[in-house]
Amino acid sequence: MLQLRTRGLAKAVGVCNFSTEHLAALARTGREMPEVLQVKLHLANQQRDLSHFCRQHHIALMAATPLARGQLARSERGSRAAPLAPALIELAELKQRTAAEVAIRWCLQQGYVCIPKSKSLQRLESNAPFGLRLSEEEMKLLGSLDMSFTASSGSAALAMPWAEAFGEVSEVSDGDVGEEVRRRRRRRRRKGKGPGKGAKGKATAKGAAPAGGSAQRAAQALFNLT
Repeated sequence: MLQLRTRGLAKAVGVCNFSTEHLAALARTGREMPEVLQVKLHLANQQRDLSHFCRQHHIALMAATPLARGQLARSERGSRAAPLAPALIELAELKQRTAAEVAIRWCLQQGYVCIPKSKSLQRLESNAPFGLRLSEEEMKLLGSLDMSFTASSGSAALAMPWAEAFGEVSEVSDGDVGEEVRRRRRRRRRKGKGPGKGAKGKATAKGAAPAGGSAQRAAQALFNLT
């Protein structure tokens, strides 16, 4: 981490899916601690021990899934009659806000970096809790919703033993070096080009520029270089 900063490649360095045990083991090595930790964190999985550790060591905690992938306001079986966090729905209705706004405001008032994900700009704007503030009693109510609910398989990394998580692993597979990679390249050269993605789905003539814009032309150019 220190090398990244001294080389001017980063101003702050963070890690993802580290547990309290992982961070404690990292501290025991004498190495620099991260500035940011990104984990799956939301009302139904509040990561209290991890949050306490991060505060003690001045590590910013980033909530990667503050809405539990949309499941806070649903039931585990998708029924509207039994939402996963009914108290959240009730509080949102009382404050005339959406459940997403209340859940995100809870994260912000806890001091977390909140990064809700959406492909819709309109949804992102509607989830932003502008002008909303939760009282101490409301924060306590939402704090009682913790049930260690996991909305993503990525949370399993937190339970991984230190030795297994940080063992020396090669980033190059056996198929990426030696004769095997040369055979794959020869097969790609011999393989004929498939149909292009023109408006009428016609095959692209050999050597002709494919339809579909600059991205396809760039991809074709890279293909011809292999």
